[in-house]
Amino acid sequence: MRIAIHLIAVSLLILAGFQATAEERIGPGGKEGRAPAGRIEVRPESTVNAGRIRLGEIADLDGFSAARKKKLSGLVLAKAPKPGKSRTLSRRFLEKTLGAHANGARLRIPPQVEVKREAKILSAAELLERFEEAVIRASGLPAERVAVQSLNREEDLLIPVESGGISIDFPAGTEFYGRTTGRVSVSADGREQHHFYLTGEIEITEDVLKAARDLERGEALTEADWIVEPMTFTRAARNHYTSPDEIAGKVARQTIRRGAVLSSRNLEEPVLVERNALVRIVAEWPGLRAETQGVAQQSGRRGEVIKVLNTGSGKAVYGVVRSADEVHVRM
Repeated sequence: MRIAIHLIAVSLLILAGFQATAEERIGPGGKEGRAPAGRIEVRPESTVNAGRIRLGEIADLDGFSAARKKKLSGLVLAKAPKPGKSRTLSRRFLEKTLGAHANGARLRIPPQVEVKREAKILSAAELLERFEEAVIRASGLPAERVAVQSLNREEDLLIPVESGGISIDFPAGTEFYGRTTGRVSVSADGREQHHFYLTGEIEITEDVLKAARDLERGEALTEADWIVEPMTFTRAARNHYTSPDEIAGKVARQTIRRGAVLSSRNLEEPVLVERNALVRIVAEWPGLRAETQGVAQQSGRRGEVIKVLNTGSGKAVYGVVRSADEVHVRM
């Protein structure tokens, strides 16, 4: 009977010791029987707001000098989770990470420690507004001419509380029509935390020239034949005219209906030199100019190269039409 009671007592002592070990341990450098040099009690759940998890953010520190407590509080334990996310640290990991820093302190660490990172919410609407601002800045276009209709991301964006903000950049040469992709960088503590790519549907409004009336093929344009109206584009249209200077002297290449956009597709330079017309053949060098008579073998518009017969030599040459009666040749 006495032996049984003794065994029960020993078992209770062992169990009590096991439970104490599960809750508190002496850090490296400490000895049993000696008063611990302070106590570190890690909370089961904590929230951080920076890119690194520091001891002072997840634990209560007692019994340390002010200097030592400050040093321990700033001890980096691990990388923080992404904004709005959480990660779990095990007791074994924390004991190993604390290492010699515990220096005999009594440790109280739960089996699992959950650490969550705070986040600021940038709504989908705010992100679209930021994207549009970046397009305006990068394109140099007036704000009233640019509209971002949608993004390929519709959910809110979580960014670090201490974030320095986001920046959106576009590759050199971006034309900003239709689907356009930019690089979004999220920074904090003066460094980029992460980046991703964002695509927006962009509309650009430009003033274009339109026909003010029906125009017949070959008809020359006058100031009364065009009007200026705004037009929205979702892709780059390189052939439309936006300035009256661009259409000065041009004629209709085909029949043009009232309200049609005037472009290089329906306008062209008039024929200046007709076939068999007499022209001057001009050759120029620095400080020297030579002319002779010729007969155009082809019709031509300003800037076009045509064949001309030199009436003096009887030889054919090729030159660029400069006016209704002048063709320049290269010598």
